[in-house]
Amino acid sequence: MKKTLLIFNFFLMVTSIGFSQEGSHLNFDGVNDQVNIGNSMNSALSGVTEFTIEAVVRPETISGLGVIVGNYNTGSGGMQFLLRRDLNRYNFLIDDGTGLIQVDFEAAQVNQWTHIAGVLDGSEIRIYIDGVLQDTTIGVAGSGFPNNTNPILIGRNNINENFDGDIDEIRIWTVARTQSEINSNKDSELLGNEAGLLAYYNFNQGNAGGNNSTETTLNDITSNNYDGTLGNFALTGTTSNWLEGSPVPNITNALNFDGINDQVNLGNNMNSLLEGINTFTVEAFVRPETTSGLGVVVGNYATGNNNMQFVLRRDLERYSFIINDGSGLKQVDFEAAQVGTWTHVAGVWDGSEMRIYIDGTLKDTTTGVIGAGLIANNNPVTMGRNNINENFDGDIDEVRIWTVARTQSEINTSKNTGLLGSESGLLAYYNFNQGIPGGNNISEVTLNDLAQNSYNGTLTNFTLTGNTSNWVSNQCASLAASISSQTNVSCNGLSDGGATVTASGGAAPYTYVWSNGATTAGISGVASGTYTVTV
Repeated sequence: MKKTLLIFNFFLMVTSIGFSQEGSHLNFDGVNDQVNIGNSMNSALSGVTEFTIEAVVRPETISGLGVIVGNYNTGSGGMQFLLRRDLNRYNFLIDDGTGLIQVDFEAAQVNQWTHIAGVLDGSEIRIYIDGVLQDTTIGVAGSGFPNNTNPILIGRNNINENFDGDIDEIRIWTVARTQSEINSNKDSELLGNEAGLLAYYNFNQGNAGGNNSTETTLNDITSNNYDGTLGNFALTGTTSNWLEGSPVPNITNALNFDGINDQVNLGNNMNSLLEGINTFTVEAFVRPETTSGLGVVVGNYATGNNNMQFVLRRDLERYSFIINDGSGLKQVDFEAAQVGTWTHVAGVWDGSEMRIYIDGTLKDTTTGVIGAGLIANNNPVTMGRNNINENFDGDIDEVRIWTVARTQSEINTSKNTGLLGSESGLLAYYNFNQGIPGGNNISEVTLNDLAQNSYNGTLTNFTLTGNTSNWVSNQCASLAASISSQTNVSCNGLSDGGATVTASGGAAPYTYVWSNGATTAGISGVASGTYTVTV
């Protein structure tokens, strides 16, 4: 995680310190901001008689009308569904094939986050506010949503019903969710593969309050790819931009392995797709609790001989990437393992050489790796352990297996962000965002593959309760930074100012990038002005 500080002006003392985080929601300006999802989803909605729409919103006004999401655009009856703020009421409207039908409730309050759910079950429509049933309209017995070509929009429609405020966690379902189902996850994020989930937008994008001029696509987290296009947003500053502060926390979990017998077994179904390839990448975030012995991160090295395709492993204080290219085992490694420290490790084979990257930096290369391709193999791909007791003790997160040789730039672009699962060349992807950190997870025994290939893993031997051998938070102590010393310029026009920043928490070692290009903790010999540093 990076943090950006606004440091000081050398004419004055310290002015302010600000931190930059990943966005958690979108702020709409109430003028013309909108997200256009298009109308490709409409055909999947045509004829449905069961439907649920959910969103978490925080209005900045209760005047006028403000679309949350829907395809009511023309001022006439042509639509399928709409969730909207009407003055101080939240409305859920549908066309069941017989005309518009509505249910609403007075609950909108300025600057207050509210979860809203509208449900159609084929005979009535209901509105839930923060999980509580508030009103019902009965006698909804039409044949289903009509055909419609209006685009589904978030935050606005073509008759200027513009939402002013924050929107998060939009979920569109083709099932009638029960009150119990709504309450079970209204305060937490989804995985994106839940039954009946047609589209899901968690809004975890961008740099909160920063320059997001390139972050113009709202990602649908389901495999249906109903992505939205942002229109008219400023995408900088604290309005009309990606912001932080949503009440629905981002799921950021990992798995803790006890170093004894914990294992995730992915099976050997992916092996046939790995056979014969000569471009390959494996990535993972790991936090070891020991640097003794050997600990498998992921791979199918299981028997103690050369019969394997690949393995990413901790070997004492080194991280190793090993493959069998058809001519025997080839390896590249680097000493980087530190107890209690999160590290991103990537192993790449491009058909001629192997490379290992630590936290996005190329650390070592093995040349002459020119075999015909990864060998045929029936060993299961496992995480955390193999059959010769190379047991990983610590946390594992964000395992990604690719059938392409990723470049350093590609690795760095996505290593600190989640993937969609549909990226080109992505064979398997595990983000570990499951379970209750440190809670009772005895039923959470499947590690989900989000790459749409369903190479799911089975957890074995885990305790699945408490802070070890269980799903845990991957968050270390929050990164903090402050100015530990400052020297103002002695006279206007001179360049003898300086400052030093001290960082703590997060994951050391720290890197520094100043607005004047310096890459050390301190700068000196600078003129008066305002300087920023990213830690």
